[in-house]
Amino acid sequence: MTNDLGRNAYEFLRINIPGALPSLTTIQTKLAKEGLRALEGEFRYNDMIKYMSTVNSKFAFCAEDCTTAGRKIIYDTRSNSFVGFSLPLDEYGMPRMKYFQTDSIEDLQCWFEQEDISKLLNLYMIQPINSNDQKISPYALAAYGTNGKYTSFGIIRLWFKVFEESSSQGIRIIGYSTDADAKYLLGMRLVSGFFATLLNSPISKHSLLLPIDIPKSWSWFFLPRQQLFLCMQDAIQICTKLRNRLLSTSAVIMMGDGLVSIDYLLQLIELRSKFNHNLVKSDICPHDKQNYRSCEKLCAAIECLQEIKDSHATVVYLSIIRCIIIAFIDPSTPTATRIYYAWLAVFVCRLWRTWLNLVPKQDFNDRISQMANHSDIAKEKFKQKTTKKCFFITSTAFLCIELNAHNLTYLTLLVAEDQLPLETLKVSIF
Repeated sequence: MTNDLGRNAYEFLRINIPGALPSLTTIQTKLAKEGLRALEGEFRYNDMIKYMSTVNSKFAFCAEDCTTAGRKIIYDTRSNSFVGFSLPLDEYGMPRMKYFQTDSIEDLQCWFEQEDISKLLNLYMIQPINSNDQKISPYALAAYGTNGKYTSFGIIRLWFKVFEESSSQGIRIIGYSTDADAKYLLGMRLVSGFFATLLNSPISKHSLLLPIDIPKSWSWFFLPRQQLFLCMQDAIQICTKLRNRLLSTSAVIMMGDGLVSIDYLLQLIELRSKFNHNLVKSDICPHDKQNYRSCEKLCAAIECLQEIKDSHATVVYLSIIRCIIIAFIDPSTPTATRIYYAWLAVFVCRLWRTWLNLVPKQDFNDRISQMANHSDIAKEKFKQKTTKKCFFITSTAFLCIELNAHNLTYLTLLVAEDQLPLETLKVSIF
């Protein structure tokens, strides 16, 4: 199964730069000849070990993500199977390789009628970690098509399988990183015991546990003191989710006596010179939901935004995004500074949520009635909501911020106690 967008983009470049790029057929033939072309659903542990050896690394972080793929079926001569159907998973949560093999046209017709055609491509990348400052390219461990109908428990079983297979060959998987998908977030909470419990967990008696000594005075720290591997959410995804909520026309975000609103950013663009804030209206256009560069530009304009009347709540909201960028994305941030800004974002969100819980719902309804930028229908819709969660960031985003801060601190303590080497603190590459 291939990603049509990627193929079309490559072909466009190849055609318009004659002689500069080889054809896709040539690339695929060379990869197959060198033994570098993977089969769908194949976890290439042996090749991963060889790659880790060439970069002199024994530690790695595993990242998992899905991307939209073209819905079509092709025949793969190397595996003698049809690729494009959603592979079923085994008891370990692993895809069943070469599952769709047949010599019967009736079987193929039955698959087209009854089986799901993959709409997503699931990719597992291994990011090696070593003591050198040189950037190391990640390694593609596996890829396969999926319909997205897996569960959090299946994800956990697969994580354990990858961890065990890697550790048996001398590679320590420090942790897993995913985007802010609800299934993966629940899986991370269950496996780490973060306000969730995994029954019959194999972690408690594992020989490779990484325990830490958590001071009893840390009443604000909720991650259990024994972890087999760590869990991090993609910080770029967190930032874009927070940005998208800010730019949403259907969301009302309240903080103190202020309103978190795009209107203050529009005022800034209209009333102040671009030379000062460097913003344009496309930066606050919600159509491109993955525009991380927009997050950086919005955060860079915080000082100018403070000059706009009543913008203090929006300034605090953007400051949360900036804290996440400094703590988890900027590669130049020292470890102590990462911890400071990670927890600054956490405590601001905790105080904000506590304030929301204490203020009567009627007070919010009264403020909504006074808003001029919402229709009467929209106002009534917000008033009818039984909870005040709609005035806060999403629960997923809040849990991601909490989880990252806890795991960053846990990782730092492991390094401080000499259980892991210093280079494992390079969280910006996870």
